[in-house]
Amino acid sequence: MRDIFDPQALRKKLTFFYLKFCNFLLIVDGGLLVYLVLVYFFLYDEWLIILQNIIIIPQIIYNARVGNNPGFSIAYVIGYLGVRLLIPLYERTCTSNHFMLTPMVPLAIIIAVLYLIQVFY
Repeated sequence: MRDIFDPQALRKKLTFFYLKFCNFLLIVDGGLLVYLVLVYFFLYDEWLIILQNIIIIPQIIYNARVGNNPGFSIAYVIGYLGVRLLIPLYERTCTSNHFMLTPMVPLAIIIAVLYLIQVFY
């Protein structure tokens, strides 16, 4: 508590906190940059899109192994999984999408099937 009233100690603590916070943001920004490069400039971006949509599989495996059945939450299914599904479906099925990508209906079907498998498992 005495460190709060000591300006030198307070300055050191604030500087240390600021450096930790900026390092965290630098790591997050670097991760986002790598993610964007992989998704939009990688030759086989279809595989990355499929990998992005199986994000719940580890949780399903863990719940099956432990024997935990958390139940069905419609808000979670629509709010988290459904929103993650909309962007790849829009990018790969709409002819006038934002990135001017060619539509790939088989990829959209695979993504939708993965979504349904994760929801109803």
